[in-house]
Amino acid sequence: MSTKKGFTLIELLTVVAIIALLASASLASLAVAQRKSRDAKRISDLHQMQIALEYYYASQNPKTYPVQSPGAIPALLAPVYLESIRLNPIK
Repeated sequence: MSTKKGFTLIELLTVVAIIALLASASLASLAVAQRKSRDAKRISDLHQMQIALEYYYASQNPKTYPVQSPGAIPALLAPVYLESIRLNPIK
């Protein structure tokens, strides 16, 4: 009687299922990390906008904040007071 050494189909399917579970768990944690990173970038951009508005206010005579539509303010501050922020950090 010859006995062949190797893995059975059940053993191989079990290993594949375990690998699939581990991969799905790591992908889920990666998505959470990306979301947290994007939120941190948004907070940083808002802080940079606040600083740029304070610099703008300090340099104006009389002291005023820019009166524009909210979407136009980054373009107004960009050349002098604001380095660069993304208007849509979702992408």
